[in-house]
Amino acid sequence: MTELLGEEAPEGDAPASAYPPLPEVARERQLIFPAKSSSFEASQEYSFKRALLRDIAYETVVKTMRRAYHAGAAR
Repeated sequence: MTELLGEEAPEGDAPASAYPPLPEVARERQLIFPAKSSSFEASQEYSFKRALLRDIAYETVVKTMRRAYHAGAAR
């Protein structure tokens, strides 16, 4: 699951079709980094290099998808 929460975004057990894949280019360009630990069991979180990048990524998510992401995070 890839929610944009705080400065970190976890990636985990949601169906792959439910969420867009985390862009490989963001890792290659060092815009995001794997976090040392995760708030969610069996998931990988990523830290954004800058809060502004996180904010831009969040704003690009369609509002209906944001609701799904937030609902998944609440579980």
